[in-house]
Amino acid sequence: MVKYEKRKSLIISYYFPPITSAASNVITSIVKFLLKDDVCVLRGKPNEKNAGAIVDNESELDILQYICDLPTFLKKKSFKISLPVYFNHLWIIVIIIKGLKIIRKNKIETIFALFPNHYYIIAAYFIQKISKLPLSIYWVDVYQEGRPHFFERWVANYFEKRIFTSAKKNFVMTPFLKDHVRKKHGIETEVLPIPTELRPRHNNTDDLPKKNGEVNIVFTGSIYDAQLDAIINLINALKLIDEYKVNLLLITTSSKEGLAKHGIISAGNILISSAHRDECIALQRQADILFLPLAFNCPDPLVVKLSLPSKILEYFAAGKPILIHAPADSYIVSYAKERNFAVVVDNPDPEELKNAIFSLLNNNKMKDVIVQNARSTLLEHDARKISEIIKNTLQL
Repeated sequence: MVKYEKRKSLIISYYFPPITSAASNVITSIVKFLLKDDVCVLRGKPNEKNAGAIVDNESELDILQYICDLPTFLKKKSFKISLPVYFNHLWIIVIIIKGLKIIRKNKIETIFALFPNHYYIIAAYFIQKISKLPLSIYWVDVYQEGRPHFFERWVANYFEKRIFTSAKKNFVMTPFLKDHVRKKHGIETEVLPIPTELRPRHNNTDDLPKKNGEVNIVFTGSIYDAQLDAIINLINALKLIDEYKVNLLLITTSSKEGLAKHGIISAGNILISSAHRDECIALQRQADILFLPLAFNCPDPLVVKLSLPSKILEYFAAGKPILIHAPADSYIVSYAKERNFAVVVDNPDPEELKNAIFSLLNNNKMKDVIVQNARSTLLEHDARKISEIIKNTLQL
């Protein structure tokens, strides 16, 4: 680990390599273009479930890092069995103490926090209150409404407006989330596109030859309530297609057993597998169609409505046509229609999905247009430009 005794800014984010997640990709894309002598990071500890390779060269993130883990007594089975969510909130105290020590040791001048971790964002709030340092937050998810446990939602409801108000600057990932925060709290935020280092792909030299005219539809990412029924709709749509042999590749970390409970089984023309991020990107580039689903009957509809799945950036870079199946009032549908970077089916109708697949397979002119528009849209998410905005905010 590099050793420096002075940093201008402390980045507080549970998600950071080697923890794998969309949020880790976001913070990685930002940090790579900040001077490592200017910042240090307070992050979470990876485990066997969330660790993996995010960056090809770990030296690119050779910055001062502090790891904050749960206290040993909170890891004991007795606590995990008895009221784990309640006791896990004690973790916030540990993060606060660690953060204040880092500020004193490194003479920190500003704080930057990345949400979506419940414990870390509350800790960042208290660290700001105690240290009196300016805090900037990048919200890449909805907060209170997205908490899975009623106690977390109750705690988040108490803190949400207080956290927004404590920040000198609040960035949000979409205009829909900006409007939501304004209506809910009367607070103005700034839209900051989700950053990526990926560049547009302009050739298809690494495409794999297809067998007997087979068509591969590829989805990469987690599958949970926010995607489930849209994926099931696609599976039902494939049953209506006789003209082509269409394969659906679901590349996901979600368990096959859990998916099987919803009738999503790896069999026939449905393949369920897992892969590291670099392998996912290679599979995206070999696809005929890239599929982005958001659920029509999600228990947390605001998560679907307000967010922008970061995997869309990988899809933009792949140079392949995108099929979006999501509710009409979701931001991703609005964004896609405005920029015309995908074919959109915003009704939960397998027949409409079938027709959309046919359009993508048979209308080359339309396909070329949406692929080119996807490349152009990707440039608006350039991590270098977005890191400059962060630099200016933190006065680095």
